[in-house]
Amino acid sequence: MPGIFDRFLSRKPDPAVISRKVKKFLEKGQSQKAKMALAPLHPADVADIIERLSAELKPKAFDLLQDNVDRAADVMLELDSESLKVVLADLDRAELTDLLKGMESDDATDVVAQLEDRERSEVIKELPEADRSEVAELLKYPENSAGGRMRMEFVALLQTDTVAQAIEKVRCAEPQEVEPPILYAVGEDGRLVGYVSLRDLLRHRPETLIREVMRPVRALARVLDDQEEVAGLARKYDYSTVPVVDESGRLAGIITSDDILDVVIEEASEDIAKLGQTMGLEEAFSSVRKSVKGRVPWLFVSLFGGLLASFVVLLFQNTLRALVVIATFMPIVAGMGGAAGNQVTNIIVRALALGEVTVRDIGRLVWKQVRVGLIGGAATGALAALVALVLHGSPLLGAVIFLALVLNVTVGSSLGAMTPMILARMGKDPALASSLLLTATTDMVGLFILLGLTTLALRFFTI
Repeated sequence: MPGIFDRFLSRKPDPAVISRKVKKFLEKGQSQKAKMALAPLHPADVADIIERLSAELKPKAFDLLQDNVDRAADVMLELDSESLKVVLADLDRAELTDLLKGMESDDATDVVAQLEDRERSEVIKELPEADRSEVAELLKYPENSAGGRMRMEFVALLQTDTVAQAIEKVRCAEPQEVEPPILYAVGEDGRLVGYVSLRDLLRHRPETLIREVMRPVRALARVLDDQEEVAGLARKYDYSTVPVVDESGRLAGIITSDDILDVVIEEASEDIAKLGQTMGLEEAFSSVRKSVKGRVPWLFVSLFGGLLASFVVLLFQNTLRALVVIATFMPIVAGMGGAAGNQVTNIIVRALALGEVTVRDIGRLVWKQVRVGLIGGAATGALAALVALVLHGSPLLGAVIFLALVLNVTVGSSLGAMTPMILARMGKDPALASSLLLTATTDMVGLFILLGLTTLALRFFTI
């Protein structure tokens, strides 16, 4: 029977429906009605609605939020990159500066990084001195590095502070500085030496020194570490906050759980994009130009792979003339190798991303896939051979189909393990071992095996 959860679902806003209403209001010039439609929604839902609007209407919808700078800033941070660029292009410098002032340093840096170089420097000059120095410092680091992800609002305790002094620092800090429940302790030279939780401070006497309360930091990130490594640290050690230090070991910033989650989503999305044969991340409502730019190059790769497979068929045209029936099994043999390889590739790419395997495991993994491929190929090959025997009454044809499937499924499984591991060893992204590239290879190999075995069979036997 309907319960609280069902009633909650019935009240959940449908962004598709609301975006159509907002679109209609804006096109008719009914801005107040559009504003009322957006008013009760969470910033993330508002961003979702703006993303669904056309490029002409996105800035108009965002302008409806400008009377509440904090809310507008929250919505801006939820926008996808394409919508953000459209909105930024419509804002004047004063409006953008007001929005940036209310953001944390890492978020403000992400927005400023979307601007052209000249406009970027002009906007930074308009920021308050403290914000200006933080944004300028964060822009020095690569976008996907720990330094590019960290924020500089945090409370650093001296190891010689007392618990009472530490609590006073927390009390006087800005809200965003003490948002994480973890505080880091440094020495007189600023080097990271440990951490304490707010609970630790409350459990000890006021005169207790921080160095007596603090715990050792088990893992940390350096400013130039890749963001994926940071996410791996957080997952492995169950950290909600990861400290970031500079080359000298001084505490430079922190990466909080919300940014760690963003990194995980970004890296997973990139891997999915590569496994799905797109050149880069593509949102569902990306422009036609961006979608075409991301997909067409991979279509050319697919075409090239198809042409190579066609060339293999051309090499064995005499075999096909002599035994036309073999053509009916060509897509089966080629497709099974690709299917087996894709299964393994997805498993290995995920395992590499999670740190479950390393490139040193390649021999063990390939040997496992050889055995799995032999068993899987034998099982599917036996069924295909039985079909060939029933339909065409030729045991030799069945034997050729059986061997071709055993060999190609084994090759596909082995390549599915080897390709991402080799790419990882070369320092490349393992997700580049996409299903498209693997399928093109197994198609060629499978056709070569099937037609080669058939040629040998025709030479020595009568099928």
